Amino acid sequence: MIQSRRQAHFFSSVVLVCLLPIILLAGIIGRPTTPSVGDSKLFEQEGFAPPGDSEASPLASEELIVAGVTIKARTVQQQNRLILELEPTSNLLFPDLLLYWQGVEEPPTDLSASSILLGSFSGTSRRRFPIIQEMEDQGGYLILYSMGEKKLVATLPFPTSITQKPN
Repeated sequence: MIQSRRQAHFFSSVVLVCLLPIILLAGIIGRPTTPSVGDSKLFEQEGFAPPGDSEASPLASEELIVAGVTIKARTVQQQNRLILELEPTSNLLFPDLLLYWQGVEEPPTDLSASSILLGSFSGTSRRRFPIIQEMEDQGGYLILYSMGEKKLVATLPFPTSITQKPN
């Protein structure tokens, strides 16, 4: 009885030794591709500027100051769309910053239903946000809101000169 079990285990071990490397290779070859960190599309999805686009000439530019940090704002045109690029000179030390736009005359004191979310805003990398139709040729305010602290961090005047399309 023991001899027959030993033979069965021996043959099953031989089969496993032959099949497992083949199964492993088939799994590696058949797995779906994922974007690598060097792939610029991965960063474009998150709103970061791709590496080669720093050469685009700005249509308009401003320097905005928040909590002692200068933010370079500029508008560039890409494929007939206006893009707002924001690049802080150093980290804004607030958790989970979100960037909103609101087209009002007076600086807002809190978020309202008319505030439009542009995206997350953290780090020191250049971020790109599409200038939507509501923003074109209209002034307003950029609002930095901290989700971690649940408060409005800053309101920045957003002039009409930065959102005008070229003729």
